[in-house]
Amino acid sequence: MNENKLKSKVLYFGDSISGGYTKGLTELLSGKADLVKLGAVAGYRVQTEPLWKARRPAINLDFGSAKACISDFERFEKHISEAKYDLIHFNFGLNDIFRGREGSWYNPPENYAEDLTKIVELLKDNCKKIIWANTTPIPLNDPTRPVGDDLIYNNAAEKVMAKYNIPINDLHSVITDWQGFDEWRKGDDVHFSDEVSFTLAEQVMKVMLSLLDQPEDSRAQ
Repeated sequence: MNENKLKSKVLYFGDSISGGYTKGLTELLSGKADLVKLGAVAGYRVQTEPLWKARRPAINLDFGSAKACISDFERFEKHISEAKYDLIHFNFGLNDIFRGREGSWYNPPENYAEDLTKIVELLKDNCKKIIWANTTPIPLNDPTRPVGDDLIYNNAAEKVMAKYNIPINDLHSVITDWQGFDEWRKGDDVHFSDEVSFTLAEQVMKVMLSLLDQPEDSRAQ
């Protein structure tokens, strides 16, 4: 990476999977990029009051699902337009699929695609280099997410990204190719160990650096 790229300002956001690889990604990109993480649900959010239980607008933005971004789109738009990022890497899926909390988070696939379209159009208006990361798999015994919905939602997202020429970081395949996948899949937790999260971080780093190294006019926008 050349000297100018050392100062690249990179935003990444998404659900708690992105929170899981935050530590590894921060270590791997130290000195290579200025990383900015905007939060999701659980312990990875930057807000002090999540949207799903707030009696008033959340103090800070919730970037944990496409549905949440759309529900607070004005502030989302304001942040993206003012921050001026060189690269944006984002993912959704698991929380849009989520059937818990009386279904308040659930975002049907057709609505999910519509939300992604609106979000992508905003990102493209404000950043020339964007990466979409597809959602990681759902284990067989997850009580709040139907098995196979990861494929349905990834397919919906892939069509949106193809329309707008957004490269896809295939984190789903990173997990399905992982040696421990078959055993993990028997469980009920969509999250991963620190070791596996670091593997995801390595993949995210590789894709980020590859796109940062490309001249801005090398890809159709």
